[in-house]
Amino acid sequence: MHYVQADFNHLAAVEEMAAEISKRTDRIDVLVNNAGPPGPPRRTISRDGNEVTLQTNYLAAVLLTERLTPLILTADGRVVHVASATHLSASLDPDDLNLEHSPYSPTAAYARSKLALVAHARWLAEQAPQPQPDIVSLHPGVISTTLLHAMFDIGGASVQYGARNMVHAALSGSRWRGQYVDETRPAQPNATALDPDFRRRLAERTSAVLHLSGDR
Repeated sequence: MHYVQADFNHLAAVEEMAAEISKRTDRIDVLVNNAGPPGPPRRTISRDGNEVTLQTNYLAAVLLTERLTPLILTADGRVVHVASATHLSASLDPDDLNLEHSPYSPTAAYARSKLALVAHARWLAEQAPQPQPDIVSLHPGVISTTLLHAMFDIGGASVQYGARNMVHAALSGSRWRGQYVDETRPAQPNATALDPDFRRRLAERTSAVLHLSGDR
């Protein structure tokens, strides 16, 4: 077992982590993107110039997925974006990724980052140049964690329950092809994520921010 760490508030650290993983293995069966802190009390910009919640929860996941795709394809592997049902009520303007012109709240920042993940999974499966790995976005359930209690005053299911749902998404024999899964079953995501034009615009802005265009 190897442990490799990176500060997702620093995209260069994500690049370094991907490079280190590539040195240690020649295949990845499953990549689970599960970083997901709530937004800070006030709008905060990362050292890379991005709204910090979107960077940690979404941009870093996209960058890591992009860099590790060759290893995932070698294993005929899968990417699991851990999203959230909060994305169902979120809105996201690809031309205002840093929330410079939109109201800010910690829960809204979290929800929009999860909407971005759901949309990215659909885009990668349906619109990105091929070949691409199988990918799924997952709401693992309302799970009793520090994350949940930081945003909502409610209870939740056990961590083991959420983990089982992630394992199901990772190991299911069926190909997900970008679907959104609510616990264990495919479900309708936020309608925005189903809009090809929105997905294209988000992908273009994301690629520009991450400097991804044509570099793989």
